[in-house]
Amino acid sequence: MEHEQITPQTQQELMTCYEVITKQNYFANNTEIIVQQDGLAMGAPSLGLIAEIFLQHLEHTHLPHIARKHKIVDYSRYVDDIFLIFDTTHTNI
Repeated sequence: MEHEQITPQTQQELMTCYEVITKQNYFANNTEIIVQQDGLAMGAPSLGLIAEIFLQHLEHTHLPHIARKHKIVDYSRYVDDIFLIFDTTHTNI
């Protein structure tokens, strides 16, 4: 099934949400509050949503080409766990 392109307005809204989330990216370690400089803080409530958006984008834009090129037999995903089957006689991933 081909996915629909999102509108520029929706893209802008998603980017605004992402920027707000990443600017409020901190966690507590014992009694110290630490601001995460790179990536997202482990256990952050928004982490699952951002990972889902990224993985869906990856699946829709890059996976079809990779699957054809490397003759991937099966690709399955549950949340952020990926199960991939490929034929080693056709590719060396």
